[in-house]
Amino acid sequence: VTCNYPARERGVHKLMYIAKVPEVCPELVIRNGSNLKKYRSASQRIYSILKSITPYVERLGLDEFFIDATSLVSEWENGVSKALFDRKDDDFKGHV
Repeated sequence: VTCNYPARERGVHKLMYIAKVPEVCPELVIRNGSNLKKYRSASQRIYSILKSITPYVERLGLDEFFIDATSLVSEWENGVSKALFDRKDDDFKGHV
């Protein structure tokens, strides 16, 4: 269960049991959640992209990831990533 900010102001909080919600906020309207299929698919694609960059990726829920970028910094220091930074493509330049 998740909730919007007005519901939070009335005492409802994320992961609260649905049966408890009417006790805290009787006027609240509970709706069925949306289909998360596209969201899960996008999350998996992002995870795959991160895993292609470094094997050290941890997932926290659908929309949060932690990566250890130590090896990427080492590559930068060794000049491998610098080649990307020096590209002539203005849309890409500096976004490393």
